[in-house]
Amino acid sequence: MNKYEFPGALGAIDGTHIAILKPSEDEHNFINSKGWLIGDSGYPQSSILMTPYRDPAEGTPEARYNYAHIRSRNTTQRCIGVLKK
Repeated sequence: MNKYEFPGALGAIDGTHIAILKPSEDEHNFINSKGWLIGDSGYPQSSILMTPYRDPAEGTPEARYNYAHIRSRNTTQRCIGVLKK
C-alpha cells in the first residue's frame, strides 16, 4: 500500500467476505501485527482502522489524507468487483 501513501497499511476492508486458506509457509504475512486497515466511512475510526475525514476543507492535510485514502480503498473495491464476476 505504499503506492498510495499509506506506509504500513496491510489492505482495505469491504463488505464482502472471501475465504482464504492460511499457507503452510510464510504464515506471518497473514497477521496484522504492525499495520492498519483502510475502511470507508461506514466503519468507525479506531487504532487499527483508518477511515476518511468528513467534509474536509480543500487543501488541508485532511483533504490530502482523504485523497490518498480513497485511491487506496478503490483498488480493493475494483479487485472485489472482479472476484464477484
